[in-house]
Amino acid sequence: MIQFINRFIPYSAKMSFLLSFALISPLVGYSQDSIAHRFSFSVAAGLGYNRFPGFFWSADLPYIPGVTNGISTTGLGNSPKIMRVFEADFLFRLNDNRYIGLTFSHQNSRADLNIARPSLSNTVILSFEGYKNEFTYQHFGVEFGQEVVPRLHFGVGLSYFIERTNWMDVRGGYDGPTIVTLSSWQQRLDQLALSASMAYYFPVNYYFQIGIRTKGFLTLYGFTSLTLTPVLKFSF
Repeated sequence: MIQFINRFIPYSAKMSFLLSFALISPLVGYSQDSIAHRFSFSVAAGLGYNRFPGFFWSADLPYIPGVTNGISTTGLGNSPKIMRVFEADFLFRLNDNRYIGLTFSHQNSRADLNIARPSLSNTVILSFEGYKNEFTYQHFGVEFGQEVVPRLHFGVGLSYFIERTNWMDVRGGYDGPTIVTLSSWQQRLDQLALSASMAYYFPVNYYFQIGIRTKGFLTLYGFTSLTLTPVLKFSF
């Protein structure tokens, strides 16, 4: 079942992108003169809210008497709920108020750990001093949108979602040494996500617009994150 899911998710993402290109290609040469700007590219940077902050590790540690027994996972570096966000979109306008395109969202959070956790027997103490606990969300997606009223845009999309978090593994401890391994961004989870966005734009000149956008993401876990970003949009 796990192998089927691991194969199905990349296959679904690839088919979604191929379908989008198939929809765009026949329209590229159609009525270019009827719409002043057929393409647009936008970048955005701001803040986001993380609904499910990641744990320092999420894998089950092996049971080692006096080592892993009694080491609590709670308090060992849950990622902050406030994230830094960068987004980029490349869109193709289908008609005067509808569009389709490719989207990218990178959400990152980092926290310094300055804590210590002993085992029950006090044979091992896990100590963190200034350790960077990080996680990232990355969404590679396709979005369908519409300008519902002048300057106000609403979009829905499907994205290939990658989550990366720090990893810790504890091994040994019977008659040999205890080995604690820390790795950054080695814990990875891939799945599909749905998104919904709303943006409002102000024209600067014939080519540029500035605006504000909010975007939410829904995965198999449920609602995961919400972003709020200023946007710079270039149309051509």
